[in-house]
Amino acid sequence: AGVLEPGQVCTILQMSGGEREELMAFKETCSACRGLVDKVQAEKLYVFGGVDAWYHRPGNPLRAAEKFSPQTGQWEALPRTSVPRVGSVAGILSGRVYLLGGLGELDQTIEWFSPRLQRWETTRPAPKLSTARAFAAAVAVHGRLYICGGHDPKEGMVHRSLEVFDPSLARFELLPVTMLVPRADLAAARVPGQEARLFVCGGHDTSYVSHACDTAEALRLSGSGAAWQRLPSMTTPRHAHSAVTLEGSIVVCGGSNGVDRNHSSVEHFDWASRSWSPLPSMSV
Repeated sequence: AGVLEPGQVCTILQMSGGEREELMAFKETCSACRGLVDKVQAEKLYVFGGVDAWYHRPGNPLRAAEKFSPQTGQWEALPRTSVPRVGSVAGILSGRVYLLGGLGELDQTIEWFSPRLQRWETTRPAPKLSTARAFAAAVAVHGRLYICGGHDPKEGMVHRSLEVFDPSLARFELLPVTMLVPRADLAAARVPGQEARLFVCGGHDTSYVSHACDTAEALRLSGSGAAWQRLPSMTTPRHAHSAVTLEGSIVVCGGSNGVDRNHSSVEHFDWASRSWSPLPSMSV
């Protein structure tokens, strides 16, 4: 998949009128908002679901789906999701956008959108996540979709586990390796290079969003003896942030400290040197 250039992301933020809370309300439902781009329709930003709340007032879950073109600066309405979705995670795989999990009765469900056919699809019977997950993270690696962490709204717990979805088999598999710490509202990306590795950072480790964490870790998916490796921590604790692989680095943007502050800061992790460095901040 490609990525949105930093300037394009800033343009989207500026077009929102500076209402960062509105953008963050959509963030948890769509990894496209984290910089992932459908390689079938390059450089498009997809947004799904969320709530219609303003300034932390209660709102209604949405079935809305939209597509933004950085080239034209225009939003386009898409067919609505099959059900309203809040707290779902999205990933792009084989030309489809997959939506998984969320709050309420959706916590183990999956559906996918085909940009080519302009419609939502699933299988019958529909595959289900092995456990309820909301505010998780998803990354596509070597033709499979990995779903990491998240909050179990039924049990009131945050997961360390991850599972993989294989579209050719239409089923989920819970993996035997768990993250070093529980994480919900985390960010994830594929590690640069040919070797299949997952990278995760930030999030929070309790059912109540109180304090964001700054830790990071990575998992090698190929070979024997797979285990999560602790990495240097970010310079800033973050949850509800974004991560994307770009030119040998993993770029991490925005998020919140979990208490009283949203971040405009950006930093990147250089995989070769295993070090974090700051980048210019976003406009909001």
